Amino acid sequence: MVKEWNPWRGSERYSVATPQAQASNYAQDEARLSAVVVWINETFFDLSLPACAVRVGQMEGCYGALYVSSSPPVIYVPPHMLAIERRELVAMMLHEVLHHWQHCAGTITAGLMHNEEFLNQMRALGLNPICDGDQVGQTIIRGGRFDRAFKQLRLS
Repeated sequence: MVKEWNPWRGSERYSVATPQAQASNYAQDEARLSAVVVWINETFFDLSLPACAVRVGQMEGCYGALYVSSSPPVIYVPPHMLAIERRELVAMMLHEVLHHWQHCAGTITAGLMHNEEFLNQMRALGLNPICDGDQVGQTIIRGGRFDRAFKQLRLS
């Protein structure tokens, strides 16, 4: 079944605007990324995860996106990440939602954000973890679950 889903209009990448224009677009970006989180929750977790807010903004000392298990939980996405290709951005959001899943339903290992359970779940969902100490990025596994689900989306 092909899902209709279009949080974006226009180009395959986010455009990088002036700081003033970016600030006025953050609410739109947050709404789009929130739609991505809902799609991820529906597609990979059968809507079993509680809501998770998305905020566009930079966390001090953090270059990439960051999951914070506050109440409510929040995924912070730095503005520069909005310029990456949609497929990579959605994969990054899946990585952050996996932190949410692990906090809600998995096993937290003190002092280790990306434990073996987290890495195994990444692989099961179609992301290949790229580890550098406790920093973990990902590549998309060709033909994996994420790759197949993303290809079925209609991003007109």
